[in-house]
Amino acid sequence: VRLGSPDRMVKSLVRYFGWAFGAVAFAMYGLLFIVAVGVMTGRWEEFLFYYENLFSAERAPAILCAWCGLKLIHELFHAGVCRRYGGEVSEAGLAFILFMPLAYVNVTSSWRFSSRWKRLHVTLAGIVAEASVAAAALLIWNISEIATIRQIASDVFLTATVSSLLFNLNPLLRFDGYFALADLTGVDNLYALGKRYSCYIGSRYILGLDVFPPVLPTARPGWIKMYGIAAAIYRTLTVAGLVIGAAAMFEGAGVLIAAGGLFAFVILPLAQLVMRLYRVWQAGQLSVTRLAFRLLSIAGFLTVLLISLPVTISRTVPAIVQYDPPGILRAQSAGFVDRILVQNGEFVVAEQPILVLRNSDLVLARDRKRTELAQTEQAMLKARWLGDSAETKQLESTARALAEQLTELERDVNQLTIVAPQPGRVSARRISDLCGTYLKAGTEIGVIGVEDQKRLKVSLSQRDIAGLEDVEHPIRVRVIGGSETWDASVQRIETRASTTPADPALLAINGGTLPSLSAAAETPELAAPRVNALVRLDPAHARQLPCGKRVSVALGIAPPSLAEAAIDGLREYLAW
Repeated sequence: VRLGSPDRMVKSLVRYFGWAFGAVAFAMYGLLFIVAVGVMTGRWEEFLFYYENLFSAERAPAILCAWCGLKLIHELFHAGVCRRYGGEVSEAGLAFILFMPLAYVNVTSSWRFSSRWKRLHVTLAGIVAEASVAAAALLIWNISEIATIRQIASDVFLTATVSSLLFNLNPLLRFDGYFALADLTGVDNLYALGKRYSCYIGSRYILGLDVFPPVLPTARPGWIKMYGIAAAIYRTLTVAGLVIGAAAMFEGAGVLIAAGGLFAFVILPLAQLVMRLYRVWQAGQLSVTRLAFRLLSIAGFLTVLLISLPVTISRTVPAIVQYDPPGILRAQSAGFVDRILVQNGEFVVAEQPILVLRNSDLVLARDRKRTELAQTEQAMLKARWLGDSAETKQLESTARALAEQLTELERDVNQLTIVAPQPGRVSARRISDLCGTYLKAGTEIGVIGVEDQKRLKVSLSQRDIAGLEDVEHPIRVRVIGGSETWDASVQRIETRASTTPADPALLAINGGTLPSLSAAAETPELAAPRVNALVRLDPAHARQLPCGKRVSVALGIAPPSLAEAAIDGLREYLAW
């Protein structure tokens, strides 16, 4: 989509902010990136925690906005540097790859620059600009303590770095990295020459056609040949990855996108190839027998490879680490937190005080009830002394009712002191922030348990449950952010699905992966009902995982080969 020429706007921008597109400024951008990465030393694990719910629906709008903003900055710096050196920006617009928007500007006027370094500066300007934005995002993440701002900063950093490394800086695609490589090697038509050579290799050694090798420049012919073959392989893998990723990530719409990608990148090229082979066959230059033998040999080799190549692919679901059994710390009576007697991570004994609440109205009601009971008992003694049996019976009945009410009030007052229900370690990350806050009756504060007695509470969809019905072997557990994997047995699977999350930490609004219906609701519900399962951990692994940590559970044992994985995935998708 052509949007016209932005040359006049870029010229005005360079007039006032030309320093931002100079070599000195770009050196400062690089220094900023180094400083930002250095500041993150020791905090990368905490930073990576913000990517646990990367593929949830709630993250998609923010990532798309970050992508569009970064592409705008990227192309603006291309245009600004080109205009600063005297070039023209004749055109700007949008291109779409599988409906993903990619902005572009026409800076081909930079090819006329006599200096190779000026051309290289124009080529790498967008990548350096995105790197500086990524650095700023890292610094903002370090400074801010607000979870929303940190989430946005992590999205900006990921989008800036991944898009630069996988697309812009990749020399095997015709983006910035390719043009930089062409400038450094001095081969202007590197992509076209490499494509000609890869087509020759495919025609000569795969299809068996009698074709002549293309004429290559005398300088660096080996480099051109290697680049052509690598680019052809990468293009094939990239197209396959984009089509599979689109089908997997966007559900029904993804299938349509994938179908469009298959038609544009696979079916049309194959149709053109078939027409070419037909013309060659009509000219008497194609041996059908030799072509069939080669194609069958290649198909057989790929089949053997798919059958023999092992994989470790399996579907994962979210889970939360809990004590087994968990001793729930819960406010039995409402009140304001007056004193905090223990902190998160401390070991306690049974009945040890944890929090002391303050409720003046409750204490006053208890004292009034005590006074009322005492007055009733005094009146009852007087009636007995006077021999008034009717009055005595009535006062005795009143006294019993008052005593029962007082007992309840005494219990409520005593429960203002929250005690440990069992010995173990306290797991309550927000306990230090509760002083002065009001807790309703029933509010959960944390849990207490033994470190070597833990379990995983796993959240399963209806589709996951169907796949577990006949599973007799243990399911595989993988900790997010860790490299160790181990097997653990399913202890119990609930029979009813519910929209209540297994743990609030698993919701996307709290950094998890599960979407909820409303972030503003007091108790958010899951967007779709799910079933909980309990997985028991052995003592050694239980001690390694802190209570409240989010983990991933891989369901079942992965198929031993790529072919079986593909067949299982297709069968499961069609059944769903």
